[in-house]
Amino acid sequence: MNIRINGVAISFELEHETTAGQVFDGLAEWLQRSGHRLDRVALNNSTLDDVAGAWRDTPVAEVADLDIDAYSVREKQIKDLETILHYTELLQRVMRDGTAEQCAAVLDELPHVAQGIRRNAPDLGGLIEEPFTDHDHTDPEVRARGAHRAGEMATLIEGRQRELLDPEHEMWGTLNALDAILPTFEEIPGEIQGGDRKRAMELVARFSELVARELRILPILIETRPELEHEEVDGMPINESLPSLNELFVELESAFTNDDYVLIGDLLEYEMLPRFTDLHAAVRKHIQTRNESAGSTDRVPD
Repeated sequence: MNIRINGVAISFELEHETTAGQVFDGLAEWLQRSGHRLDRVALNNSTLDDVAGAWRDTPVAEVADLDIDAYSVREKQIKDLETILHYTELLQRVMRDGTAEQCAAVLDELPHVAQGIRRNAPDLGGLIEEPFTDHDHTDPEVRARGAHRAGEMATLIEGRQRELLDPEHEMWGTLNALDAILPTFEEIPGEIQGGDRKRAMELVARFSELVARELRILPILIETRPELEHEEVDGMPINESLPSLNELFVELESAFTNDDYVLIGDLLEYEMLPRFTDLHAAVRKHIQTRNESAGSTDRVPD
């Protein structure tokens, strides 16, 4: 059996597989674990319309060729973000200096771009179109707000690209910023109750922003550095701890929205401080060990 992935022949040793479907399942699982998705499957040079069809029962001995085309989810996302970035830069220029006709032409593409943002960066959904919703784009004030928002979006999209292109470097910087905040958690409840509430809430808002970034980068880092899966947080592998960390973050955001200062203090001091301290130690150890084994620390910023 000749097996090719994206046109490249690979070596595949049969173990207990007796049918084409069993071989395909093993390859599909491996591709998914490595961050790829299926694009096309062909058996004996015939493209398959249904990956769950009767072909799956074909005996291995009757399979001459199995071709699979797959794409990297991360690479596609990087390309999609690059397209979105180019659009936001164009939108900013046209809103600032373009003619009414140019503005109208660029805004015709806005729904499609907004859809791409929701797909690739769901938390940013709705932001780019907000200045133009139910507003006259020929109004100078609307155009000024639109140009400003387009510039903000360009900055945000560039940040998301960096997270995908170099998750290790971006994670290190995020850890440094978070670790500067974590020691203040024990003081925040007192500040919220009767001290400098404004400073405390600014710290909580900054922490929430950084944690959201950390939780975005972590799955990318695990995908590109599978050995990180064996690190533990709160007595369980990092992958298994992610849902509970996300739940804590959602609970903190809810408490923040509801001005529940007592809950904010309790979550920070008793739940998030120990778990995120644990998480950061595990991730730092991994990054440092990896760079030391490579004989270089030039990718780990000061």
